[in-house]
Order: sequence, then structure tokens, then C-alpha cells
Amino acid sequence: MNEFDHYARIFKALGDPNRLSILHTLQKKEKCGHDLLESLGIGQPTLSHHMKILCDSGIVIGEKKGKWVYYSISPEGMGTVLDILHSICEPPDDSSGPSESISESIPGK
Repeated sequence: MNEFDHYARIFKALGDPNRLSILHTLQKKEKCGHDLLESLGIGQPTLSHHMKILCDSGIVIGEKKGKWVYYSISPEGMGTVLDILHSICEPPDDSSGPSESISESIPGK
């Protein structure tokens, strides 16, 4: 697997509305799977699918406590996301060319 395959896997994990909703729910504190089901209004198989993708990408970690698995955002995983964004979005050294903000370069913005 080359580095761009790794980057794509991480961003694929972020590229789903349900997974973004899960991350938003987890941003304040860890939650067990049961609590996530209640707050997100999705079925257990759907949640399991999304949690596997988030955990496999390293963005979320799960810890079994008794009969429940508690999920939280991985600081290291989110640090990796930010590092990747920085490495692929870093402006070129040559500042003599035309410049535009990121929002100006995105169609529809």
C-alpha cells in the first residue's frame, strides 16, 4: 500500500454523512454503541459497519468495558488526518504566481 492508498482510506472513512455524524457525536465524550444507536437513529448493523470503518482507519478507537464497547475519537488518528491535509494542501514555495483562497477554488462556493 502506498501513501496515497493510505490517505484515500482515511478520507473514505470521513466521506460518509453517517460517519461524520458519529464523529460529531463523539467529539465531546466517549459513548457506548447503545448510546450512539439512540442518538443517531440508525440500526445496529449500520452502526457496526460504520464503526468498523472508522476504527480500521484509526480515527476512532473502541474499548470494551464490561458488555459494552465505548468509542472515542483518537487524538493520534485525527492528528494523522490533519498532517495529511497539511502535506497535500501546503501552498507551493513559489508565491509569485496567482493565488486564490481555497473557497474561491471550490466550484459552487
